[in-house]
Amino acid sequence: DIHEYFPEIDSSLAIIQAQVSGEICLMGHSTGGLITALYASEHQDSKAFSSLILNSPFFDMNLDAFSENILVPIGEFNGSFFPDMELKGELPVFYNYSIHKDYYGEWDYKFEYKPLTAPPVTLGWIRAIRQAQKTIQNGIKITQPVLVLHSDKTIYDKKWSAVFFTGDAVLDVEDIKTYSKSISGQVVMKEIPNALHDVILSKSPVRDVAFAAMKAFMETDN
Repeated sequence: DIHEYFPEIDSSLAIIQAQVSGEICLMGHSTGGLITALYASEHQDSKAFSSLILNSPFFDMNLDAFSENILVPIGEFNGSFFPDMELKGELPVFYNYSIHKDYYGEWDYKFEYKPLTAPPVTLGWIRAIRQAQKTIQNGIKITQPVLVLHSDKTIYDKKWSAVFFTGDAVLDVEDIKTYSKSISGQVVMKEIPNALHDVILSKSPVRDVAFAAMKAFMETDN
């Protein structure tokens, strides 16, 4: 259940509030964007945070039609009965090639925290993600101002090339745009040309645009 993450957000916000003064902007990337969107929808008018930034939120699966329409629903159903059953994870390896310094990127991070290839996922995880996505897709309300950042295109190439520096190689940006409109409230959608899946990890000229958008959003909010 996605709600299992909520106590961690509560604790994190409490720690931040105890250490700093001023407004807090809650931010979530990909699956974190899905989680924080639901968190915000269930914490309307909360004083713990004043705004929300969603960085390429995981509002829908990005799979072929057979997988999305047949395999995922089967996995979601069986997640009630076999939540710990593992399946091979699906994460485009070329995305990590585009960001890690040991390949073609510029960022240094530990593979034990963010593996080069996707770790196994459980049927329980699939069920939790799909239920959360359906909640978003059916419509939620967030009272805090929301900024949604996303790339202008999705990359589906099967061979490494520099094109992976110019788009989202993980999620379908059209899904992000479509389901962000399911959020009722003060929502600003900002398309960042040539942004990666994690917009903030894009090349410098691109991420500069994203940082400027976040700065403008937070200044307007405050």
